[in-house]
Amino acid sequence: DELERVKRAGSHGVILKAPDDPRVRESIADLTAVGISVVTLVTDVPQSERIAYVGMDNSAAGATAAQLVALVLGEQPGAVLVNASSDLFRGEGERLAAFRKELQRLQSTREVIDLSNSDGLDESVAELVNDLVKTRRDILAVYSVGGGNRAIRASLDAVGVPLRVFVAHDLDDDNRELLADGGIDLVLHHNLEVDASRAIRLLMAHSDGAQSLPVVSPSPVQVITRGNPTS
Repeated sequence: DELERVKRAGSHGVILKAPDDPRVRESIADLTAVGISVVTLVTDVPQSERIAYVGMDNSAAGATAAQLVALVLGEQPGAVLVNASSDLFRGEGERLAAFRKELQRLQSTREVIDLSNSDGLDESVAELVNDLVKTRRDILAVYSVGGGNRAIRASLDAVGVPLRVFVAHDLDDDNRELLADGGIDLVLHHNLEVDASRAIRLLMAHSDGAQSLPVVSPSPVQVITRGNPTS
């Protein structure tokens, strides 16, 4: 609906974060048809007519998370809990797929417990984790791409789950506080201000008739710890 409003009103360009959904792809095609260019941000809609994607290399991020988890856990037996808010966001799916593949390569017997489609809200995430820990107390690590990190940590701590490492995404206010308090250990981050600036430059270059724009403009994955929270 919002993209339809933009099409009617007119625009020099659209920077879009949206699910990889047929209706979204159709709306991007509609915008393109009337001369409004679209750049996707953070999560891609690759089979659409967007001119470029700007954001984290999500596969690289997932593989990085797996390497960090494997490094911390070593040979200690136990499971890894992964959390995603929705299968519709392509970026989250790419992170989890790469995480599973790399962890399988590094530690083929390590079990991964899936908490996907949690919606990323504390209340619903807490309900899912509370149900899980009724039967599973062997969780050693968490890789959360979908939010609800306060709820995950609180639910695991409440029953004494011996968590060794918690890896999350994005240095938002909640994750900054959790990082400072030791609730999470590592944050995979990319600079949204830099990404937004790059997206705007791509739209401007396309508007000026540039012929050779990068279709994918990935951001480097930054690994943030309590010791460098502002990197």
